Amino acid sequence: GEAAPSLPSTAAATDASAAAAAPASGPSPPRAPPRTAAEILANPTMSANGTVSVSLDAWRTLRKERAQRERQIKSLQSQVESAQEELEQLARVKAQLREQRELALQYRRRGSELFETAKM
Repeated sequence: GEAAPSLPSTAAATDASAAAAAPASGPSPPRAPPRTAAEILANPTMSANGTVSVSLDAWRTLRKERAQRERQIKSLQSQVESAQEELEQLARVKAQLREQRELALQYRRRGSELFETAKM
């Protein structure tokens, strides 16, 4: 396949224009099923200056997997925030219930005292 841009092996693949830099050509040949990042990186080409080269298809697959992970992370962060807000709401309700229980016990004690006084 076509060669994707080389990146330093420690750099994150953040340049979205790198995948778009490939020249537009006629109909592309049928593609093999997408591979996982581990499969793609199993046999990369490492140059003397520390850059790693992978095919354009491999690059696109890596970018797609990364975007998917980022969407999953955002979704999970949203779920965590919602759960935290719900826990805060539950804590407020729990505190209100404690206050109401304490008031109910006070009224019950007071009612019992008044009842005892009335019986005398």
